Amino acid sequence: ARSFEVNGDDSGFDAYFNDAEAAPARLAARILEQPKPSADATRPYALVRLALRLPLLLAKGHWPVPAHYSGGRDPRQFTENEARDAVRETTAAIVAEALQSPRTDRLSLATLPSALVPTYTKALLRPSRDPLKQPADVAPLNRLSRLWWAARVG
Repeated sequence: ARSFEVNGDDSGFDAYFNDAEAAPARLAARILEQPKPSADATRPYALVRLALRLPLLLAKGHWPVPAHYSGGRDPRQFTENEARDAVRETTAAIVAEALQSPRTDRLSLATLPSALVPTYTKALLRPSRDPLKQPADVAPLNRLSRLWWAARVG
């Protein structure tokens, strides 16, 4: 499911989301005896998770980002400062799509991690964060409180 992160061809992008990110939500729905979530329900969280992994993948020499997010720019070919800007701009494009993705399904326990999209978005786009060297961390208590609130409110 994660072979896309190594190969990075545009044709496998949607399959990557379906295999790597939607599969856990479908399994959770099955265990909880809930309706199977649509791909649209898990795509925003999957996009944010990809954006979170970009620095690690880049450090390993991989850049699995379709050209429409990165403008065709490959930070592996740039100096450190240019690469930092390219990663920051790519992250912003990915996050923008995640925030604009339509929410067709109601949030359920199976898709509860989608409630973390705004929280991770803030962490990813923090201006003081160096996208090449600093992970987009969210405090565990903040993460848990967001999940609890989303589970209570829906």
